[in-house]
Amino acid sequence: MGLPFHEAEDLTQGFLTKLIQNENWSSADPAKGTLRSYLCTGLRRFVFDELGKRRRRPLDYREELPEAVMDQEVGGAFDKAWAIQLFERAQRRLFMEISSSPDFQVSRILIQKILAGGVGVSNAEIAADHGLTEDAVKMRTLRLKKQWQRVLRDEVGKTVSSPEEIDVELRHLITVLSHG
Repeated sequence: MGLPFHEAEDLTQGFLTKLIQNENWSSADPAKGTLRSYLCTGLRRFVFDELGKRRRRPLDYREELPEAVMDQEVGGAFDKAWAIQLFERAQRRLFMEISSSPDFQVSRILIQKILAGGVGVSNAEIAADHGLTEDAVKMRTLRLKKQWQRVLRDEVGKTVSSPEEIDVELRHLITVLSHG
């Protein structure tokens, strides 16, 4: 939010303490939005209130707060960090799953190509470099894409309360990552 690190750290800890102590989740309504949005809005309000208390006078937030405190894009930054972290966690898990595979080197190259949207070394080059046919490379790519989708879906599933929410979160993840 544009605040100095130590101040941001103190405010974050204060917000989390207040959130845990109050246990006031009754205003969180899934019909109104995601928990992420609820927390971002709550944090923004908490920061504004706390900075006003510290200055012991009413704030004219337009003049005295870093612009990012009231900026709706803060939620976007939070979403972006969440999406990147989730994506990287899924990527690490996928690499761990394939690390014991006898064809790890080929799989690693193919996964990097999949994650780069198909950009990279051609299937013909991969086939030639590893003594495979192009059809074998295409088949491995297809299997790895399915494995990647399963891993990503599983990781997203860990962040939601019901399986019905997975597709919504996946769409949100893709939207956030594609706008950055």
